[in-house]
Amino acid sequence: MVDNCTILIIDDEEINTLQLEHALEDVGNIITLNDSTQALELIHKAKPDVLLLDLEMPKISGFDILQELQFNPVFEQLRIIVITSHGDPQIEESALSLGAIDFISKPLNLKLCRLRIENHVKVKAQENILQNTQAALFAEKEHLRITIDSIADGVISTDQHAQITYMNPVAQRLTGWSQTAAKGRHIEEVMKLADSTTKTPSINPLTVALKENRPVAMAINTQLTSKQGVEHRVEDSAAPILNEKKQQCGAVMVFQDVSETLAMSVQMTYLSHHDQLTSLPNRVLLHDRLTQGIARASFNDTKLSLLLLDLDKFKFINDALRPSYWR
Repeated sequence: MVDNCTILIIDDEEINTLQLEHALEDVGNIITLNDSTQALELIHKAKPDVLLLDLEMPKISGFDILQELQFNPVFEQLRIIVITSHGDPQIEESALSLGAIDFISKPLNLKLCRLRIENHVKVKAQENILQNTQAALFAEKEHLRITIDSIADGVISTDQHAQITYMNPVAQRLTGWSQTAAKGRHIEEVMKLADSTTKTPSINPLTVALKENRPVAMAINTQLTSKQGVEHRVEDSAAPILNEKKQQCGAVMVFQDVSETLAMSVQMTYLSHHDQLTSLPNRVLLHDRLTQGIARASFNDTKLSLLLLDLDKFKFINDALRPSYWR
C-alpha cells in the first residue's frame, strides 16, 4: 500500500465498487460510493488522490461531476480515471477535455484495472512527495529571505559573472538601487566604491573573490557612493558561493555602514586630546606630541625645545567660564 494515498471509487453498480475495492485493497486507502448525488460532497470531504468515476450513472452522470471539478482549482492535481462501457472516441474526447487522464472499460478486467490504478497511485505518490519537498524548500527559502532582510548589514548576491541576483533592504538603501532595477546589472555598476581620502575608484572585493575564488576583505578607508550621490563609509567582505561539487556558482557581498562609528571614533579621539571648555590641546595630546618630537629629534640627531607659558590665576578664569554642571 502506498502511504497516505486515497482512492475514491464512484459507480452506481455496487458489484463494480465491491470488485474494485477487493482488487485494490492493498494499493491505497479505498473509499466507495454508489449514490452519485453525494459524489461532490464526498470528493470535497475525502480529497482523494485518485478518482475512479463511472460516466453512465442516473441522476448525476460522470460528465456532470467532471464539469464541476474542472472549475475548482482545489482538484487540479486530482488524477481522474473514468469507467465506461462505451468505446466511442467522442465520449473519450469529451472526458479527456474535462480532466480525465485514463479509461477503464466495462466489463471490468480486474487484473488490468489493478495495474492501471497501481501505476497512477505510484505517480500520484511521487507527485505528493515532490509537492511536499517543494513546499519545504519554499518555506526554508522564505525563512532565509526574512532572516537576511532583517539583519542590519547590507547583503548582495551575484551569479558567477558578478551580475546581481539579490539585494536585501539595507543594501538597497545604501546603494540607492532597488532590487528590481539592480537585478542583472554588474556589481561595479551598482556599488560604486572609492578611497575616501583620494577618491580613487576601488575594485569591488566581490569581483576579486570570483576571480581568485577566495574570501576577500574590503579595503580599509573604503567609501560607497549611492546612486543619489550620498556617501557612506563601508566595511566588510565578499566570498564566492560554491555548489555541492565545489564549483563556483556566484558570490555574496556583506557590508555595513560605519560612517557613524568612524565619526564617533574621531569625536572621542578629539575629546580625549582637547579641553572640553576651551577646546585647547590637553596634557594627553601634549604628552603625545612631546613623545613624537623627542623620537624625531633623536632620529635626526637634532635638539628639541619646549616653551612653558604660565598664566597667573588662570584657574579662576577657567572656573568662572565653566558651566555649573561641570563644577
